[in-house]
Amino acid sequence: MNKRGLSPVVATVLIIMITVVAATMIAVFLIPFINDRLGEGKGCFEVLGDISFHGTEYGCYSGTQGEVTGFSVSVNSDKVQGFTLLAVKGGASDRYKIVDGVSSPDLKMLGDGLFGGEEIYPLEFPGEGGIRTYVYNGAVDSFEIYPILKDGEQCEQSGQFEPNLCPRNDIVDCLVNGVC
Repeated sequence: MNKRGLSPVVATVLIIMITVVAATMIAVFLIPFINDRLGEGKGCFEVLGDISFHGTEYGCYSGTQGEVTGFSVSVNSDKVQGFTLLAVKGGASDRYKIVDGVSSPDLKMLGDGLFGGEEIYPLEFPGEGGIRTYVYNGAVDSFEIYPILKDGEQCEQSGQFEPNLCPRNDIVDCLVNGVC
């Protein structure tokens, strides 16, 4: 009956060494991975709340006359170069990218004339501290806004706007005809 085993001291040292090696290997792979993932969202986190819908009298829909919808956007950061607009209506949505110089037959700046004409006007993005009012050709249930950073990164939704019926005829004329 001559049995030999590990002494408790040696066993304890081996368990500690295995734990340290495992922790080191996890740290070598996991920490850089987490830092990379955190860095991806940092830009969007910095502009959180810096682009939003702004309440103006033109944030409404026209009703019966040429069905258009107005909305205003304010920007409070120089790190944002544009935004993606989602026009949600009846369970579907249309997506528009709005940056300086882009044009769309369904969007115009407030005061740029009628929809359906030969000329399609370029859109302007508001600079830092600015507000721009746009007109959408049609009725919507809501608009959603997603900031685009200067490096091209698309951020998560920054705001939502549900327009109401325009309260006055002069506002409707401005939205529909571009005569403000």
